[in-house]
Amino acid sequence: MTSLGEKLRDEKARPAVVILVGTFLYTLWHVFGRPQFYLDHLSSISLSGNQVIDAGLYWAAMNLLLVAILLYLVRGVFGSRLADYGLGTGKVGFGLSRLVLATPIVIGIGYLASTQQAFRDYYPINPGVEGSRQLFLFHVAVLSTYYLAWEVLFRGFIQHGVKPQLSLAAAIAVQTLASTLAHVDRPPTELIGSFFAGVGWGLMVHRGGAIWTVILQHWILGIAMSYFICFG
Repeated sequence: MTSLGEKLRDEKARPAVVILVGTFLYTLWHVFGRPQFYLDHLSSISLSGNQVIDAGLYWAAMNLLLVAILLYLVRGVFGSRLADYGLGTGKVGFGLSRLVLATPIVIGIGYLASTQQAFRDYYPINPGVEGSRQLFLFHVAVLSTYYLAWEVLFRGFIQHGVKPQLSLAAAIAVQTLASTLAHVDRPPTELIGSFFAGVGWGLMVHRGGAIWTVILQHWILGIAMSYFICFG
């Protein structure tokens, strides 16, 4: 009789397992892993005495927990190399050149987004960090864990998890579908832009062999938009 572990390691079933597990994990993360959940339900538990900091610490912990679960699935359950899921070194020169070229563009996009009221109503995700530059720097650090978790899930786990059994085009299509739908509660402009980001960043991860450049581009975009909203 085939055990559950053997079924999960069956490469023929891998796309279905990756899509279902990825969807389930994202759902839990979206519901329970956000700063607002802490503020609504757990604010009586305080580590620092500052709700903004405590909410950020909770958010960072949930982000890193998601990453840990995904890494365990790749190594401990699937028995795959991390590099096979975009978590190796990749092409360093390619990644650095794309990062340099994209940084002015993503900063510009962040500025344009900050001028729209829909973005100002939604961001920053951790409310209250606009209160001081010290809190904002704390927010920048927490954002790094958020975009790490986001990219490990979508451009790492999902895209690379389905690619061997499907194809590159199908893998990018699947993760673009997933990452776009994950933006349905965001401002309309962001929802539309997330489709093109899914395709473009999916191709970049494939060509660069790793997700790190995309994580940094996404992080810089989030920092720029949050900064202009808070202080611009």
